[in-house]
Amino acid sequence: MKSQLDERQIQEAARVAGISFYVMYMVCAISIVVQLAAAGHPKNVIGETITLLAGGSVYLIGSVKKGLYTGKSRSLVRILLESTGFSIVFTVFYAFAIQKKAGPEAEISTAVLLFFTGITILCFFTLKLMDFMTERKRRQQEQKYADEE
Repeated sequence: MKSQLDERQIQEAARVAGISFYVMYMVCAISIVVQLAAAGHPKNVIGETITLLAGGSVYLIGSVKKGLYTGKSRSLVRILLESTGFSIVFTVFYAFAIQKKAGPEAEISTAVLLFFTGITILCFFTLKLMDFMTERKRRQQEQKYADEE
């Protein structure tokens, strides 16, 4: 099927689609947080969570697979800072959730510290792997186009 759009219109449509995805993704994430804060039951947000994970996974896997994940390789310090920042946000939510379940007098510091450490390490290695795979794909594409010339 032939497109009736010219190249500029195709690029604009892709830009609008990208912005639309980001808006839907953020609305879904905010919806999950609000519903968890109000009701506190993960069962209430299972649909939104699956949608968020599926959409985010497809976006990230597609970006890495096409070599589009980042503009350039990031330093280990930057990856560590991003991992730590991401982990802080989720550790705060985890601490509130575990405090709500365990009660105000429960000692949760060890569990929260272990969660923070674990998610930081997981994020660091995931971001490093994604950066490595993107850079490898980018090099393959550059070599392919250099060979064609």
